[in-house]
Amino acid sequence: MYLAHGVRVAAVALSVATMTAATTAGAVTSGASTTTTAGLPKRVPRANLVPGSVGSGEAVPEAAPQARSADEIRNRMSSFQRGVREARAAGSQNEEP
Repeated sequence: MYLAHGVRVAAVALSVATMTAATTAGAVTSGASTTTTAGLPKRVPRANLVPGSVGSGEAVPEAAPQARSADEIRNRMSSFQRGVREARAAGSQNEEP
C-alpha cells in the first residue's frame, strides 16, 4: 500500500514540477502574468497545439449547401415526425402505472 502511495506522490510531484516549469517558461516568453488570483495557470489560446494539426489560419471556403426540392424536405420532415410519434407511442406502452 505504501509503495502505491509513494508512486502516486512521485507522479504528483513530477506533474507539479512539469507544470511549474511550463508556467515559468511561459512567464519568461510572454512577460504577462500567467496565473490567476487563485494561483491557477491561465489558459493561453492555441499555445499547446500539435504542429500540423490545425490549419494555418487562412479561411477555407465552405461548400455551399446543396439545393433540395420542397418535396425532399417535406418527405424528410414527415419521416422525422412519424418516427417521433412511433417512439412516443412505444414509450407510453412500456410505462408501468
